[in-house]
Amino acid sequence: MSIDVDSVTDLAPEFTVTAPAGTIFVLDDTQAPVLMGVAGGVYTFRYWYSGTFAGSATALTLTFIGQSYDYLDSANTKIGNFANFSAIVQQEGTDLFVVVPFGESAQLDTGTVAASDITLSAGNKGAFTARGPPAFSATFPPMVHQESDAGSGG
Repeated sequence: MSIDVDSVTDLAPEFTVTAPAGTIFVLDDTQAPVLMGVAGGVYTFRYWYSGTFAGSATALTLTFIGQSYDYLDSANTKIGNFANFSAIVQQEGTDLFVVVPFGESAQLDTGTVAASDITLSAGNKGAFTARGPPAFSATFPPMVHQESDAGSGG
């Protein structure tokens, strides 16, 4: 598996940055990242920023944005990164669900993904189950995680 370099070297952000109190660190969204090199499967990209940050790199916190860049399998099929992301709640009958995009790789083993691998932080107290895509739509990704709204008041 490798990184889809084009999905990183666009202008869309791959992560957010939190700097220490009293400093400013803002990624420059007018300049695309540049691939500096690949060594031993490690990709190095250069990003530009502005601000007052002058401390050590360990003082920054990077939080990756879900589905903001892709990996490529051996057939060059895209697989989105699995960082945290906001999902749109959809409805099927009385059940609410969110679609979790796992990409289109034939190498994906959906049997290795369980409901316990997913964390919801929306505060909804309904039951949580995992299942495959609904029969009415072949366009959903391989795994749909569903949250029942029963008794939660919305």
